[in-house]
Amino acid sequence: MDMYSVWEFPRFLILLCGLVMIAKADLKERIIPNQMIMVLLAIRSILLLQECILSSDTWTHIVLPAVWGTLSGGGFFLICREISRGGVGAGDVKLFATIGYYLGGRVWNSILCSLFLASVWSLCLFLRGKGRWEKKIPLAPFVLAGTALAMLLETGGQDEIFYFLLYR
Repeated sequence: MDMYSVWEFPRFLILLCGLVMIAKADLKERIIPNQMIMVLLAIRSILLLQECILSSDTWTHIVLPAVWGTLSGGGFFLICREISRGGVGAGDVKLFATIGYYLGGRVWNSILCSLFLASVWSLCLFLRGKGRWEKKIPLAPFVLAGTALAMLLETGGQDEIFYFLLYR
């Protein structure tokens, strides 16, 4: 197991645990708590510092992906927020910036999976007559599911997914 894999598992686990709590809050209160975002950012900063100190890689190979992920994940949703005139909440912008801090450039896999799942859900609601085009849905539960799916697919879990879908 290389050094990158050693740091990856706890980072994924911490992120998913945080996303579970954020998704619960978004479902219940329709808000993404800033306190949870701050805790996730603090934990990632500590992990990032440890990686820089203990890893054989140069700090640029460790820090630059985190910075790129933060800027691209948060930046994309900031643009979406501006285009949608507030349809995308500020909490969603901060959430994807945080996910980018954890995943680096792989935040795009999380974004694509999350938006795909949210789109399928919205389409199902609309087709069943329970949704309207202007109706807002909490995004954090789909971010949790999409990020977990992206992580599973990235770490070679697609075989388990296909087995479950085909043989269950």
